[in-house]
Amino acid sequence: MKTINAGELSKRIGVHGNTVRNWSGEYAAFLSASAATGQHGKRRRFNDKDVLVLATIADLRAKGLTREQVVEALKAGTRIEVAAAAADVRGDVGVVSVAQLERVLDEVSSLREKLDELRAERDKALEGKEALDARIKELERQLGRAEVRISTRGVLALVIGVAVFFGLVLVIVVYIVTTARLPM
Repeated sequence: MKTINAGELSKRIGVHGNTVRNWSGEYAAFLSASAATGQHGKRRRFNDKDVLVLATIADLRAKGLTREQVVEALKAGTRIEVAAAAADVRGDVGVVSVAQLERVLDEVSSLREKLDELRAERDKALEGKEALDARIKELERQLGRAEVRISTRGVLALVIGVAVFFGLVLVIVVYIVTTARLPM
């Protein structure tokens, strides 16, 4: 049977190493001899049963139970359901209570729903953007046609203006010429 030390155990159950050592003394009645006190000056070693007991203690303490309540629960045989967490880079496997796992899965589910909502909102905005892009293109075409009409009419107005100007000049010249002949 593989055993682990207090440092490894603390990482697996998510508490500080000193907490594991303290709990090993406080809850020694529920642990193996090598976990409770260490043997003959050796470091404490924890087997699978010890891991389960200490994971249960961590879970109950996280829920706010007092030491006395935890002891009563352990005497009553309470043990959390655990699942092995994903192995970390070194290959160590943590212990996670099923309740913690369910909370995380609920959170993941909630985040997925939010992600789906955001994606739908994005898709709707993109559809709106496509409609706006099409409207902008149509308005640009209309603006281009209007500019062509304006410039064509501007040139036409200029030509008419020049023609009127020269017509007036011609009328003035004819008037001057015709009035200048009379006195002769």
